[in-house]
Amino acid sequence: MDKKEFRKMMAILFTSYRQDIDVAVADAYYLWLKNYPLEDFKSAVYDTVKKFKFFPSISEIIGEMVGSPTTEIDVKADIVKQIQDTGIYGSPEFKHDISQAVVNDVGWSNLCKMSDKELHDTVHFRYLEVADMWRACGLEGRPFLVELNTRRVGGGLKDMKQLINKTIKRSENEN
Repeated sequence: MDKKEFRKMMAILFTSYRQDIDVAVADAYYLWLKNYPLEDFKSAVYDTVKKFKFFPSISEIIGEMVGSPTTEIDVKADIVKQIQDTGIYGSPEFKHDISQAVVNDVGWSNLCKMSDKELHDTVHFRYLEVADMWRACGLEGRPFLVELNTRRVGGGLKDMKQLINKTIKRSENEN
């Protein structure tokens, strides 16, 4: 993110909350927010001004940039639709990355063979872990990577965590 553009947005925050522009505060915020896209930061600034009564903390701004994960209901609906449309031998295409991650963790054929109750319970518990990982990636400024291979049986989430860690190490080595 360009520091000059960042400072303009910080000036909007200071002005909106009737505070004097504080360069030290702006620089501290920049240290934590510089790795996020400028457009995401701009949207977060506009959203925080509309929502928060007091000057937002760094974590509140990041929370606005990250947003919320796809809801559990939407993930379940996405998975059930693909089970109905493609079946056990098909190649499902999910609307949501979190749906794909849950399927990778459990295994496509395993999900297709479950009763409605087993499917509901399994997706519920896997969703909780995957949504936490999605939030952590967003709060740390890392992409949420999902392997698109759905033909494996189980173990996908563990492999996804390893893939994310390898990607982080590779990007740190490049910098």
